[in-house]
Amino acid sequence: MSRYLREPADRPEYRGERTHGEFVRSLPFDAATLRSAVRAVFGVSSEATEPLSAELAQVQELVESKYGADSWTRRR
Repeated sequence: MSRYLREPADRPEYRGERTHGEFVRSLPFDAATLRSAVRAVFGVSSEATEPLSAELAQVQELVESKYGADSWTRRR
């Protein structure tokens, strides 16, 4: 994580001076277990489906107008 994220300048009190490596931990289970737990919490009973064409169009619009711009990606 430290390789990709800068340390925050303004840390919440509960974090103290801990680095990303000291503060963030891995979950003690695999991805399938995590997916199952998230589905249960949100009441989703089915597996993932393909996105609708309207959803894909919204994603493309966001990429072009926001997330694809260096000014947004490298802001801080």
